[in-house]
Amino acid sequence: MTDRIVSAIREGRVTPQNVSAAQVLGFRAATDGGFERLNRGCAVIRSTEDLDQYLWSYGRMVAAQWAGVLEFGLLQNLPFERFDVTDVGCGQGLSTTLFLDHVKAEAARGRVLASIVGGVRLYDASPHALRRAFEVLRLYRVSVKAQSVRLPQVPQPAASALPRVTILSNILDIEGFDLNSLRQSLFAPGGRHLVIAVSNDRQVAGGGARVRQFQSLLSRHHRLLACESKAWEVQMATRSTQVVAFACLMES
Repeated sequence: MTDRIVSAIREGRVTPQNVSAAQVLGFRAATDGGFERLNRGCAVIRSTEDLDQYLWSYGRMVAAQWAGVLEFGLLQNLPFERFDVTDVGCGQGLSTTLFLDHVKAEAARGRVLASIVGGVRLYDASPHALRRAFEVLRLYRVSVKAQSVRLPQVPQPAASALPRVTILSNILDIEGFDLNSLRQSLFAPGGRHLVIAVSNDRQVAGGGARVRQFQSLLSRHHRLLACESKAWEVQMATRSTQVVAFACLMES
C-alpha cells in the first residue's frame, strides 16, 4: 500500500513550510489487527498501514513523553551551537520530528535550522519506517541519511568535527539486544555527546530498568559533564503510563 504521508509530501500537502510532529500525527489511523501486530510497540514495522496504526496507538503517548523530555535544562538550553543528530531505532522518525520542532522554535529567534543541525542519521530495522522518516525529516531542510540495522550493531558515523545528539526513544526498554554492545557501537573514544533516552517504565519485559542500566553504563565508561533524569506519569485518554527518561552531556 502507498505510504499516505509520503504521498502527501509528493502532492505538496506536507511541505517544508508546514511540516511538524502535529502534522504527522494527523495521519494516524487504526487498521484491523494492527494493534496486535505492533506487539506493545516492540515489533519491526512491516507495512505502511502499521506505521499509521503506530501513530494511532502510540503517537500521542510519544508526544506526551517528549513534552516531559523537553523540560530538561539540557534541552531548554542546548549545550552545542551546532550539532549532528543520530536517532537509533528511529521508527518513522516521530521523536526526531518532535526534537527538530523544538530546535526550529529556537531557530525562529534568528537562526536557520540548517545552521544549527549539521545532519541527521537514522537507524532502524524497518525499511518502511526508514523511508517515511527520511521523507519527513528532509523537509526540515537538513541533510538526512537512513540505514537499516539490527541492534545492537550500529555503524560508527563518519568522523565529524561536530558534537552529536543521540536519541534513544522507546528503544532501550525493548529486550533482545545487549545494552553495553550498543553503547560500544555508538560511542567510540573522542567527541562530545548529548544522549537523550525515554521509554515507558513498565516492570516486565525489559522496561525502565534497561533505561536506567544504560545510563549507568554511560556513567561507568564515559565522562559525564551533566546529567538529568526523571520518572513521571503521562495521562492518556483512557489510561496512564509511567515514563522514565534521562539526558546526559558527556565525553566519550
